Amino acid sequence: MSDHGGPYKSADEELQAEFADEMGMVDLLYVRLKLPAILSRQEMRAFLDAPKLARDRLLLRVLYSTGMRSGEACTFRWCDVSFDNGTIFVRDSKAERDRYVCADEETMRMLRDGRKKAADDVPVFGITTVTVGNVVERTGKATGLLDRFNAMNRRFSPHAIRHTFATHMYENGMGLVDLQILLGHTFIDTTRVYVHVGIAHTMREYHRLHPLCRGPVHDDPHGDAGAMPGVSTGLHCHDGQEG
Repeated sequence: MSDHGGPYKSADEELQAEFADEMGMVDLLYVRLKLPAILSRQEMRAFLDAPKLARDRLLLRVLYSTGMRSGEACTFRWCDVSFDNGTIFVRDSKAERDRYVCADEETMRMLRDGRKKAADDVPVFGITTVTVGNVVERTGKATGLLDRFNAMNRRFSPHAIRHTFATHMYENGMGLVDLQILLGHTFIDTTRVYVHVGIAHTMREYHRLHPLCRGPVHDDPHGDAGAMPGVSTGLHCHDGQEG
């Protein structure tokens, strides 16, 4: 156990464990050198709308809205969902510390509609990480995103949704400390790796300084700066934690 209260002694150890679980990668140098698959806002809209099954649409929505790990999405129960506060309690997470994550109002509405008469102790999804991976891969194929990221030599997996969540929230103004809490990281250096912002700053500077450029670059380097319909840029999360 580390002095930070988790199972990792360093950010490198935590980062390697995160990627090994979610993406099957154990070479830390490989992790640090490769850019993760990050969806633009427009791509994420299409991705979330693509599944034909209501369960799959809700699953992908929860992953993007909360930034949960795929394993955490598989196991949280109805008693962990606070519809009043817009929060979900994540227990026994990877860093061995419980936490709350936030969700937007539309995702909460979809969860409420999907509950029907399920008991409090029943898992919301009750599936395995293999199933989550299959849903992401199937939806990626349907939208063409899987082929695009494969051509770019980037791994398109449930972890890409978590990276996209972190990137979009950071670009919209969330600080690293708040992101660290939502992502459940022990070390803030791990959170920094999740924030894919280098290309955004580089593009702004290029368009500001290059003699051939006539105007400012669009604020969103991933495609569309507008917020997603039904997803607030500030997640719906109140001070109280009791449902």
